[in-house]
Order: sequence, then C-alpha cells, then structure tokens
Amino acid sequence: EITDALRHLRVDQHTWPHVTTLRISNHSAPTDAGRSGDEGCAELAAELRSCFPAVSHLWADEGPHGRSMLGAYVTTALGQLTRISMRYSSIPGFSIKTLPSHITHLSLRACGRRSYLQIPQITAPPLVALTLSVVPLSYAWDQFTNGDSSMGPGIEFTCLERLELTFFVPSRSVPGGRADDAWEYSDGYPEQSPQRKTVAVRERASMYTVLRARGARFPQLRHVSLHQYPGRVADFLRSVPVGQLETVHVTANVTAFKGLRLGKLRALHTCELMVSGEARRAEQPHGQRLVMRALAQDTHVRSLSIRVPDTLRIHLPSLHTVRCTGLRRLHLSACITIPDVSLLLLQLPCLEQLDLQRPILTRPPRGIRGADALAQHLLAQGMAPISSSLITFVPDFMCRGATDDSVFYSMLVLVARIPSLRVLKMVAFYIAQFSRELGSLLNIRALFPYIRHLATLDYHKIH
Repeated sequence: EITDALRHLRVDQHTWPHVTTLRISNHSAPTDAGRSGDEGCAELAAELRSCFPAVSHLWADEGPHGRSMLGAYVTTALGQLTRISMRYSSIPGFSIKTLPSHITHLSLRACGRRSYLQIPQITAPPLVALTLSVVPLSYAWDQFTNGDSSMGPGIEFTCLERLELTFFVPSRSVPGGRADDAWEYSDGYPEQSPQRKTVAVRERASMYTVLRARGARFPQLRHVSLHQYPGRVADFLRSVPVGQLETVHVTANVTAFKGLRLGKLRALHTCELMVSGEARRAEQPHGQRLVMRALAQDTHVRSLSIRVPDTLRIHLPSLHTVRCTGLRRLHLSACITIPDVSLLLLQLPCLEQLDLQRPILTRPPRGIRGADALAQHLLAQGMAPISSSLITFVPDFMCRGATDDSVFYSMLVLVARIPSLRVLKMVAFYIAQFSRELGSLLNIRALFPYIRHLATLDYHKIH
C-alpha cells in the first residue's frame, strides 16, 4: 500500500538527493503473509533507497502489527546511516545483530513492551548520543564493543555526550513461570490473566542485578537521564565524571535518591529529579532530604525541577540552606504550604518562571467572600513583594481537598505580592471559574500596584 501511494504521488519518478532525514511510521495491520509480504517489504525498501539515496538519519516508529519493512530498509541503508532512532510497539527485538562503527546517534525505544528489548552489538567509541529504553539491568554493557572485538569490561564511550537509559524492572509478583523466565509485561505491570498463576520473585535475581557505570568510561559525558532506576543513583554516578555534567534527569523511587550528593556537579545548569510511584509516609525523611539537597545546590544551576508524591509532606529547608540563588526556572510539585513557597521566593532573586503544582492550599478566613472583602483582607496582611524578578507563574492547584475558595485564595496570596509578574497561566477549568472575580480584583490598584505589567492571562490544559 505504501509503495502504491509513493507511485501515485509520483515520488518514484524523481530522485531527492538533498533529503537526509527519513521518518517512517508503520502502524498498518498486515494484509497478507508469507513470501508475498516479504517481497512487498523488500520492494518498498528498494523504492525508498532509490528515491532518497542521501538519507543518513532514520526516524522510525514500528507499530504492534509491523512486520519486516523497517528491517528490510535498515538492512539495505545501514552502510550510510549515521543516526538511527527507532521505537517499537510490542514486536520482536531489533532485527540487525551488529551495527556498523559509523553510527554516532542511536535511540532504541519500546512502548508497551512485555519483556525487555533486545539490542544489537554496538561499537561504543564513535557514539555521541545513546538512548535505550526497557533494557535489563545487568547486561547492557555486554552488548558494546570498542571496535576491536573486545567485549565486556573496559568499554570506552570516547565521544559520548548524551546518555539516556530507561530500565526494565520486574514487579514483585509476575505471571507464572520459573524465577529465571523472561516474563511478560505491559507498561511495566504484569498482564492480568485469570488463567495464570502468580509467583513471588526476588528483586535481586541474577539477571536483574542493578546496572552501574563500572566497566564503562565516559570522558566526554555532559547529559545523563536515568528513568525507573531501581538502585542507588549515587552508585551509578560514582563512575561518571560528574564534575562535567551539565544536565541530569532522574526518575526513580524515593529510596533510590538516598546518598545522592549534588554539590560535586559543579558544571550542572539543568536538574530534574522526579520521585515515581507511590511513597509511604515512612519514607517522608527521604523526600525531605531530596528537596533540601536539590535546593542546596550552588548558584550555577539555572533550571530545577523537583517532583515528589503528595503522600510525602515536605517542609522547605531553612533560608540559610537555600543556595541555588541563580535559578531562572523552578518547577516544584510537592506537598508544601503556601507560606513556605513565599519564603522560598524571597531567596531566589533571579527566578523568572515558577511552575507550582499540588501545594497545601490555604483556606480564606471565614466571612471573606467577594472580591472587595478579599482585597481588604490581603491588604491588611501586608503587601511586601516576595519576588521582583518572577515574570511567569504557572499554578496548578488541582490537588486533594481543593475547593474553589482555597484555590483562588492561595493563588491570590502569591500573585498579589509579585509586582514583576507578566504572564499568569492557570488550568483552563479555573480560568472559567474565576475569570469574572479575578478581573474585579485586578482592577484594585492598591492590591496590585504594578499589575499593568501583567500582559498575558493564559491557561494550560491538564495532561
């Protein structure tokens, strides 16, 4: 069908020598099987190679019904490809067993996988960027070579600047089978099937021991992303030249951040730390320490994102421990109080954008109803600015126990004391709820002495 479409558009009648990037999305269901299907894939691959002879970057999305079209094309074009980005949806692993040494950018992703993704043998030294998702925790470095047939320990990622790994982590209970089986999963969770028994599995089975950076060297590494990492993040970073890292993104459970020291990351300018999954109240000290250490980073950090589950009550650290005074952007999603947020803003003199999610809302005093009464109450509280640098404020107060009154009051307590504010973005639902009342308040000059700077009142959708 794709071949017929290319011919209908007369693409096959021309050669496109300046096209260097090819994007393929293959989500069609198979219409035939056997020899004719394979021949069709080979014919399409040849057609693409003929029309686009200069392609060096392949971006491909293989759907759940994908067959061998991508494999056929990659096989024929592999000699000239330098960048490969492929995403799979519940199909067998990568069809190429060994990648050539001229690949510099490689991304192999899987969504909705039922087991870990098989990856080909890869030559490490030429790689500049590497992304692997749904990889098992212990064998990844075994798939790399230095180009001289040496495998295993001592892999040299000589040119690698960007590394992103998403790990495949077995659950505590999985569908029936032996402890060393390759179990089936859907989006990280066991498939629900009444016919299958469930067995308990040790998390430290030999196949799933925690992957560390030992045995691999990264002299040029600048950007690291770890997702669903079940071990200690500090252990992984111990063998990485952290002094030269510029961006760090980590998604893990709260205990994975234990022992993490960010002070040694002297070149860091972007940091994103996200606690995934549910966290027990007993783990609150871990969440508290994570927030404190993130805010205790030095002035070189420009963008910081901290996301902690709302089951953990977070008290922001005392003012003398906040040292990231060079922050330009802060994304804070945590169960913290509005007064704590106000105190934090006083310590961030360069902050230009604040995204605040799920704080502990403050209820207005009883009897405070309507714009005029609310304005008089806020004026009586004192209107000393809490920030003279903040330009964009994105509050998302859709949290447990939220009411219209508490959301509106909590937002106004902050907005009224930010004279530099120019852009206010709220969840679309609240724009509809509060537009009239907010408009009345914005006209009270005593409450907003510099509100003329507010150039944009916008909304964002809930994702």
